[in-house]
Amino acid sequence: MNDTYSMTTTPTLEQVHSWARVSGDNNPVHYDNSFTKSMGLPGPIVHGQLVVSILLDMVDTWLGQEGYIIDFSFAFRSISYPDYPLVCKGAIASKNDRTYSLKVSAEDTTGHVHVEGIVTVQLCS
Repeated sequence: MNDTYSMTTTPTLEQVHSWARVSGDNNPVHYDNSFTKSMGLPGPIVHGQLVVSILLDMVDTWLGQEGYIIDFSFAFRSISYPDYPLVCKGAIASKNDRTYSLKVSAEDTTGHVHVEGIVTVQLCS
């Protein structure tokens, strides 16, 4: 497992709509332009849990067949909007035998953190 990993992804409005259907979170802030504008937002926002799932998928890709996720904790720092790129980053924060703690984040292209967290993984060998 490499010490760091990064990828860039751009959540789409279609992904937000799909996430709403799957999660049952049909809050109009995620899909209704008029509603979001009345709240002073520029448009619908990406579900925070969708960004978390993107980060967990990144960790899974980073690990490959070398290990698996055993725990995670995330904090939401800023609103993400569809069609704006997120730079997802991870770095090994600590190691204890085969258990690694990874610091991960999703940032906009200016480096402003939207979601950050710790993911604990167990290596297979």
